[in-house]
Amino acid sequence: MERDGAVNDRRLQVHHLDPLSETGTSCPSATDAARLATLCERCHEQAGRGDFSKEQLLEWMAAHRARFR
Repeated sequence: MERDGAVNDRRLQVHHLDPLSETGTSCPSATDAARLATLCERCHEQAGRGDFSKEQLLEWMAAHRARFR
């Protein structure tokens, strides 16, 4: 997610912490900003493979929320 303190802001993508394949698009978490992570393309691929747990992503999001407001 971060490499050497640098954040890759190119090709940003939205990662659903609750996969749409499991919840469907009508589920409230599908559009709840607290359940969406903005990741670079590479990290999104890794998250999709399960390289990061939901807990890891939530911790990362909480730690960086103020930084990106």
